[in-house]
Amino acid sequence: MVYIIDANNLVGQMGIINQKNFDKILIDIISYKYRIKAEKIFLIFDGIQNHEERYIFENINIIYAVYNDLKQAADRKILEIINFQTYKKKDIVLITNDIELQEEAKNINSKIKIIRASIIAEQIQNILKKEEKTKEVLDEKINHLTKKEIEEINNDLLCDFLKRS
Repeated sequence: MVYIIDANNLVGQMGIINQKNFDKILIDIISYKYRIKAEKIFLIFDGIQNHEERYIFENINIIYAVYNDLKQAADRKILEIINFQTYKKKDIVLITNDIELQEEAKNINSKIKIIRASIIAEQIQNILKKEEKTKEVLDEKINHLTKKEIEEINNDLLCDFLKRS
């Protein structure tokens, strides 16, 4: 299965498009927190330079599409990838809220599965909230340890360390 993500659309749905380095934030989330089980993931951003930039991290292909007078640089790249992956007979999932892009993708491959970016954004927000809550609980537990409990933990860690040495 190949996932193609309209990255600017997704960060817009997440409400982080105006943050500095929103692309790196999304890449970090997709890489480490919102793990998609897929053969390949394409994160397509609108680029800001005259040439296309590509990076690969594990199974994630990060592409900054060439930006010119037409504002659909990422959309054109997404359709190009859909075309190629369809030719390779791959099952494809497109993540976007862009209705025009969804229709054009369906014209290329009628079997393409489309997931709205707003749904993925909500799932990501839930993961991040849960992670934050877990961190708060751990911080609270750590802050409420007695001196004796801290000494016991330190002794246990020291014993484990000495056994391994």
